[in-house]
Amino acid sequence: MGHGMTSFTADTMRGLVETLAADRQARTELVDRNRDEIGAMLKASARERRAAETRRNRQSRRTAEARMRFVNRLKSSVKALLGDFRKLRMEMAAELQAAGSVWRNRAGGTK
Repeated sequence: MGHGMTSFTADTMRGLVETLAADRQARTELVDRNRDEIGAMLKASARERRAAETRRNRQSRRTAEARMRFVNRLKSSVKALLGDFRKLRMEMAAELQAAGSVWRNRAGGTK
């Protein structure tokens, strides 16, 4: 019955056990190293994500403040323009009334 093994000794068995143990230890170390590296990558990713979120929040606040300043300036400009238009309209109405009074009170005209 040939099993492919020509001689089976205690040394061969010890060599096989040592090889299996060394392979298992190497796999365990590889798993531990991978776990540590993945953990470090996840921590770095979380730090980067928090930093990016902080940057987005700051930019969002700056944008909102800039919009508010623009809207406030626009409102005050429109209010000033409306005030100027009202003043001009009042001046024009007063001038028209004065011209109408002058026209009605002119010498030799019909009353």
